[in-house]
Amino acid sequence: MDLEQDYLEYVIQFSLSLFAISAASFIDPTNPITLGTLIIVPMLFGYNAYISRNQFKYSSFLGFISLMFVPLGPIMAAVAITVSVGNLLVSFFAGGTNFKDYYGATMLPLLITGLILGSTLYGAASYQPSFGDEIRTGIADTAETQTSTILEETNLVKNIVGGQQEAATQMAKQVSTTTVVATEAYILNQTEANLSAQEQIAIQQAFSSAREDIPNTILRSSEEMELENQNLGVSGAISEGIENLLVGDRIIIVVPLVTFGMYGLQPLVGLLTAIFAKLTQTVSRPKESESSFSQS
Repeated sequence: MDLEQDYLEYVIQFSLSLFAISAASFIDPTNPITLGTLIIVPMLFGYNAYISRNQFKYSSFLGFISLMFVPLGPIMAAVAITVSVGNLLVSFFAGGTNFKDYYGATMLPLLITGLILGSTLYGAASYQPSFGDEIRTGIADTAETQTSTILEETNLVKNIVGGQQEAATQMAKQVSTTTVVATEAYILNQTEANLSAQEQIAIQQAFSSAREDIPNTILRSSEEMELENQNLGVSGAISEGIENLLVGDRIIIVVPLVTFGMYGLQPLVGLLTAIFAKLTQTVSRPKESESSFSQS
């Protein structure tokens, strides 16, 4: 391979590595849509898998430029380790030009990278207790948020306690309806001498609608507030349980969690990597043929 091709590979690897770690700065843990910016990572893996199809490429070491962003936070650190270590391993395990070959090029790299990430988190938590507290709080808060979202979307708590609420709902409706009727009688009695028959009829019609609307409005507001409190209670209990589970040396559980969590991304990351590798192959083949023809 000529120097021009080598230079191009180094430039592309360097650029994609910087783009990938820069995209991590836009990630918002509370907004899953922002994770879409990480598509540059499998784009880098796909390009690297293609150029490494025949042999290991030293240009893959340029991914380690992303490690300079590690001090900027846990998310940036996780992406930086994934980009640097993962990219190097993809080049090492890559081989073949079939879609299946490109797909499999990220399997072991993701597993090994997850193990390194998990071990790094455990080591940092062990030597720096404050960092361990941040990990516990972060995992617990994430679990609480996701649990609350699931409960709200599925109305799980509402379905569980629905039978218990029915009697209270009927009683509240009767009380609110009785209150409206009593208010109607009081107002009509107090204004009978001062209002015309037409005005009294208008008041009666208004109260007739109020007998239906006001109890329903009160019940809806009450049910929404009660359901929200119940959701918070369930999600809060789960959050507290997870935080207690990770107390002390038991935080070592983050190692298998992160390891298998990263490996669980293989279907998506492998598919995207294979797609980008095939796209790179399609674009590069005409250029390689033209280069071979000019040399001959």
